[in-house]
Amino acid sequence: MAKTPPKKRRRNFDQAVKEALLAGREGLLQLLGLINVVWLHELNTDVVAPQRMADIAWLVREAGRLIIIHIEIQIAPDNDMAFRIAEYGTRIHFREKYPVRSFVLYLKPTAILPVSPYATAWAEGRQNFHWDFEVIKLWELAPDSVLQTPYTDLWPLAVLMADTNVDLALRVARQIAVAPISAEQRDKLEGLVILLAGLRLPVAPLAQLLQEDAMIKDIFRHSSLRELLMQEVDQEKLKEELEKGEKIGMRKGMRKGLAEGRKKGRDEGRVEGRVEGRAEGQLEALRQVVVVFARQRFDRLSAAGRKRIEAITESERLQAAVLALPTFADEAALLAFLDAPASVDDTPDQAL
Repeated sequence: MAKTPPKKRRRNFDQAVKEALLAGREGLLQLLGLINVVWLHELNTDVVAPQRMADIAWLVREAGRLIIIHIEIQIAPDNDMAFRIAEYGTRIHFREKYPVRSFVLYLKPTAILPVSPYATAWAEGRQNFHWDFEVIKLWELAPDSVLQTPYTDLWPLAVLMADTNVDLALRVARQIAVAPISAEQRDKLEGLVILLAGLRLPVAPLAQLLQEDAMIKDIFRHSSLRELLMQEVDQEKLKEELEKGEKIGMRKGMRKGLAEGRKKGRDEGRVEGRVEGRAEGQLEALRQVVVVFARQRFDRLSAAGRKRIEAITESERLQAAVLALPTFADEAALLAFLDAPASVDDTPDQAL
């Protein structure tokens, strides 16, 4: 019986050559034609790629050839957006082996937009990496570009498009309300209209129109996003009251601070009056916010209660009271909170 010849041991050239090249690095650089290069230090050679998740990647056929459509959806400005598009696109290409066409879809205007292509180049101008992509700005597109199509799932995007306003949002909601789709799908799309409209429009007028419109008020009443929208309305009201109260308080505080400052001297009074007035103005603004929201919470606020609120001189306590108001059953609970000793929870970081 013939003997099986022993397998040849595979020689490991990589490590031996690598050690020789590392030892003769200056000569290796010259061998590569890198005459004006100065070696600095060796880098970590592990090529470990962190996990990335693209928003959309589709395989499509275009003009008889297979290509990949890669889409990233963006709201906020991102200085690294061009780099991210290039990274995601190249990873998809290396995995799928098809050409990739990349897009960035911006939902709202932003101060920073990426510029195509993402490219790096050598000093002599020769590029060593180049990745093209396209930027789509929804606010420059006409709403009818989606509303005049049969693709109902895209209709909510219209509220982010050119010349958007609450009337357009209502038009989109009405169009969805009469569309030949299931009740579940209709509820989903109406909710998306509300969600997207909040990116571009004040939600208080929109909520009022949705609640009053005969065609869609029942849909809105049972929408899963109704509670979220009403919370945003409350936040808008809070912001408006803060701004209004701060303006009033600043004027009162400035007058009071300047009056006290004049007693100490005209020049000194101007400086101290501004500082004291600003602080007093902020306090007065917070007091007014507490008063307004207490009236809304309890239907009324007694004169004694208002007097107690206006006597508070700690901005942290007032801020904490604004946040805690929804938890108070009545005015007595609010006043007990204001009279309680200060605690570590009454801090500005946990307030507004």
